[in-house]
Amino acid sequence: MIQRHESRRPHDDFRLEVGGVFRSWTLPKMFPGAPGERRLAVQTEDHSLDFGDFEGKIPEGHLGAGEIRKFDEGYYWPCGDQSMEAQLAAGEAAFRLRGERVEGEFQLAVLRRGRWRRGTKRPEWLLVKARS
Repeated sequence: MIQRHESRRPHDDFRLEVGGVFRSWTLPKMFPGAPGERRLAVQTEDHSLDFGDFEGKIPEGHLGAGEIRKFDEGYYWPCGDQSMEAQLAAGEAAFRLRGERVEGEFQLAVLRRGRWRRGTKRPEWLLVKARS
């Protein structure tokens, strides 16, 4: 699931269903489209699966105020022998996406640093679209 979020700063929210919830990342410079492109992906709180159907406006004064719409949705498959949950816990994950707009192999790798945001240290990841 990729959602376009037109808030204070437009960005993409990337979500993977893992363990019965959406594991979520904010991509300040949108989702990578070309092979070899890299994007910062700041991990956010997990979301319930119900959130996958949300499109609309978050009112001013609320966290994430602005318009949210689906950009793409589809399926993913972990690459390798480990589950996605195990890969994410290890700080490196490889997976294949198949959506209506986005398709290909991607890697997520946790960076060693994190930023303090709203009182919580949120891990920063690097999302890379694999070269074909």
